[in-house]
Amino acid sequence: NAREQRAARSACGDRLPPPVTDHQRILGTWQLVSDIVEEKDQGGTVPEVRDLSGDEKWTFRGSKVLKSDGTEKLDTSFYLDRYDKVINLIDEDWNITLGKYEFRGDKLQLRLSQTRYLPSSAPGSKTRLLTFKKVEPSRPDQSFTGP
Repeated sequence: NAREQRAARSACGDRLPPPVTDHQRILGTWQLVSDIVEEKDQGGTVPEVRDLSGDEKWTFRGSKVLKSDGTEKLDTSFYLDRYDKVINLIDEDWNITLGKYEFRGDKLQLRLSQTRYLPSSAPGSKTRLLTFKKVEPSRPDQSFTGP
């Protein structure tokens, strides 16, 4: 409320830190903890839980995400639309994956479309729900030098 904001400003000498953006929150390394493919048909949703025996991590730095399962690394660009909570992933072959993102504490959920459109609840839609846990915050001095 306004009174708390005024009290915080006076305690900080009228200098509050700028709000953290979604782009800043996503930076760092995330461990994949859940991978579910959902296919919607006339009878409802049919979930398929995928095997997580690998050690898949995604590291977001700048506008790049490096996906690594311990054996393979894929270099992809990403863009966030903070207003609609939309993420666009563009791989090295210019394939675009659209999705929605949501932060829940130290967890990140990505609902990625398996089609060319945003994830939907319409029959026939197929989405992949990825849940990550933050394992390493970003460090400003790091940058990708390649896989």
